[in-house]
Amino acid sequence: MRSAVATLLFITFSASAQSFEQMTSVRTHDQPMSARSAAMGGTSDTLTSDPSDLATNPALVASLKTLSFAFSGVQSGYDVSRYELAPDNLTINRVHLGRDAQSLAHVSVAVPVRNFVFGAYYRDEPRLRDNEVRPAPGSDQYTLFCDPSSCFYYLDIDAVAFDRRERRYGATAAFERGAWSFGAGVELQDLDESHDLVAYQYTNVLEGRTDLFMRRTSGQAWVPNAGVRWRISPRVAVAAAYNGGGTFDRTEDRCAVERATATCTSEYEATARARAERPSAYRASITVMPVDRFTLSAQAVRVNYSQSGVATSFGPSLVDYRFVDATDVHLGAEYRFTRVPVSLRAGLWRESAFSEGSAYEPIGAMDHHTIGAGIHFGGARLDVAYDDAQSARRTTVGITWTR
Repeated sequence: MRSAVATLLFITFSASAQSFEQMTSVRTHDQPMSARSAAMGGTSDTLTSDPSDLATNPALVASLKTLSFAFSGVQSGYDVSRYELAPDNLTINRVHLGRDAQSLAHVSVAVPVRNFVFGAYYRDEPRLRDNEVRPAPGSDQYTLFCDPSSCFYYLDIDAVAFDRRERRYGATAAFERGAWSFGAGVELQDLDESHDLVAYQYTNVLEGRTDLFMRRTSGQAWVPNAGVRWRISPRVAVAAAYNGGGTFDRTEDRCAVERATATCTSEYEATARARAERPSAYRASITVMPVDRFTLSAQAVRVNYSQSGVATSFGPSLVDYRFVDATDVHLGAEYRFTRVPVSLRAGLWRESAFSEGSAYEPIGAMDHHTIGAGIHFGGARLDVAYDDAQSARRTTVGITWTR
């Protein structure tokens, strides 16, 4: 019995160490607010001020001279992985299903006052959901891997249902001195994500005993944002920024469920309490205009994923699935025509792997290919962008207006 309890704790703590992305197979992204930036591989144009840059680098709006306003909406698609038991009752196959989400992605405003530019913004990532309730895969004929008298184990390492909602609210201030611009701000991050995990207890499999773990990370956190820009020449500018990451509460509860419907048949009981962190990031950007109307931008983002470990209140984890810092690389280009008020854009985004490995869902590198266009109407601009990655797709439409 002691070894059975140890095995159950081993599995519970191992699962607790996993991120939302690993447990659900849905990878979340720190997407740019601007549709123009999204079309250019997620890069920031350090030569041109845009109110949509408030969140990533508030210094980039310091040269705005008039009231500016921007908003965008997104339609995203993402793949969900599921495990299904093969007809031989010995093999579990993985299948991929598609899900869609949409939202008003952001609203931002920048207001020049004397020598400063003050800004405010709201961000809303599309709600990620998969509430399909299904019988957990497995049967009494499933091949067993340990001694029935002393083994607890999972037949299914997969989220039965998940739900993730993220909002952010920010305020910034920036000013310009010669070729230099400086900016800083504060952001309120509001996060609520949950997912379920079905666990089988072998000694009661023949009786239909199943445990369901519900893991939830939620709360609000204030974080700082700061940045600087240097205009080396009218055609070259560089910038750097820091974006903070918040700390949130993580809870884990367990109940006994009926196998056929995955419905709880007992009250939830607490199994763990923890604090989980979102990673902070450092950004370095450069924009070059080699010829008139043609812009090239590059950006490197160092994401501190090693901050994302979870410290459980029940002591150290028995298994340490390490998250490592990673650098994302963004490249983008834009060409603006002279005879028609249209700009064409394209880019690449290399999102690096940030996990050394996982028994459940390895998080590998992901390549984004982006394309888009802008139509100019005097002081207004309509932008569209499309981002295609291996397991996610995103369409962004935005409007920027300067008085």
